[in-house]
Amino acid sequence: MNGKQLWGSILQQAVSGKLVEQIDSEPAVDQIGTAPAPEEVPFEIPEKWQWVPLANVCTYIQRGKSPKYSEIKQLPVVAQKCNQWDGLHMESALFIDPATIPSYKPERFLQSNDVLLNSTGTGTLGRVGLYNPAVNPYDQAVADGHVTVIRADQRMILPPFVKYVLTSTAFQTIILAAGSGTTKQQELALSKVKQLVIPLPPLAEQRRIVAKLEELKPLVERFGEAHDELVKLEAEFPRSLKAYVLQYAVSGQLVPQLDTEPAVEQIGSAPAPEEVPFEIPEKWQWVPLANVCTYIQRGKSPKYSEIKQLPVVAQKCNQWDGLHMESALFIDPATIPSYKPERFLQSNDVLLNSTGTGTLGRVGLYNPAVNPYDQAVADGHVTVIRADQRMILPPFVKYVLTSTAFQTIILAAGSGTTKQQELALSKVKQLVIPLPPLAEQRRIVAKLNEILADVEKMERLTSASQ
Repeated sequence: MNGKQLWGSILQQAVSGKLVEQIDSEPAVDQIGTAPAPEEVPFEIPEKWQWVPLANVCTYIQRGKSPKYSEIKQLPVVAQKCNQWDGLHMESALFIDPATIPSYKPERFLQSNDVLLNSTGTGTLGRVGLYNPAVNPYDQAVADGHVTVIRADQRMILPPFVKYVLTSTAFQTIILAAGSGTTKQQELALSKVKQLVIPLPPLAEQRRIVAKLEELKPLVERFGEAHDELVKLEAEFPRSLKAYVLQYAVSGQLVPQLDTEPAVEQIGSAPAPEEVPFEIPEKWQWVPLANVCTYIQRGKSPKYSEIKQLPVVAQKCNQWDGLHMESALFIDPATIPSYKPERFLQSNDVLLNSTGTGTLGRVGLYNPAVNPYDQAVADGHVTVIRADQRMILPPFVKYVLTSTAFQTIILAAGSGTTKQQELALSKVKQLVIPLPPLAEQRRIVAKLNEILADVEKMERLTSASQ
């Protein structure tokens, strides 16, 4: 239960007489109006309470008046946009033409604790507030024709109690159902407002109910904030866990080092310690990516065709959750001979999106099993990285480039405009990556596959529970 649901439950308890105790010494409500039949009321109420038409416990119920507006800031008009669930926002108010003020009868000027009910518009219909002069920097205010003003007879009913009744889930349902008109412009007729049959407790009990609700409201708000933060943490936890595990893996802390395994032979010049993003075990080595690959090349800008023969892997195909070949376009078959053999994707080629803010840095592995066609090529926005599997495993390259440290490096290496970041091919080749012994790579990849499968299950469960 989130904060909104908890508050809704508490409100319903309050307006049905279950929030505060009934006191035997308090008299029952005097008969006010005709009691409706039991099947006509939305819920049961205590014996001392009574169902009454709203009009019977109010001195004034009236729609506001459609104003003639003016730039002169003298008399503000409370419109629907001013009357929000979190209170009255007078900064949103427009102003009436001062020349029209004499046409407003005295009762049309808002009084402290007038209940304001938004009465038109899908998404705004049913919002309830209390007029508080303290939030109005002007002497007076009026309502416009989309807001109904409900002035409680405080000898019988408290304005905050009216507000809480109309805010409750049961009455919000009744109000919305009573609206008529088009989907976009629902309208709650004034007669429907006056005829609303509401529960009426003894006045002393109303005071206790309102006091208890005012006491509970800040507690529920704090609960709601804590609940929302917990939901956010739960949603973020699998992603954070994945990032943590990946970083642990590519820095040599996920699986044990085995003394029987030889160290990596020297491949290329080792960078200075201050040039590397994190420490690695002694048996590992920092190497330029180009030194452990047989092929690193941007794809080729294709000439497209409606003939579905040879698909082109573009950035939109290369997503974090895998390769989506259903998004691929196709090249003109006449241009196929212009593609050298190495440009045709091979199983386990690492695919790195190399342009575009929001797409730059996405990493995937080419899997022929997800391609319903015999072959595929990459377009000019995707860099193909073909690992030399005598030295490095393609999944290990993918995991290194996916890690938080290398995603940061890749994004920082991009150049160009904000909307069209570009990762130069030379920058990809010069990336200095950690290289463990081959046997240790296998253990790291196996362990990561196992852990990340569990993390993905956790993500699905978290998404399903929200």
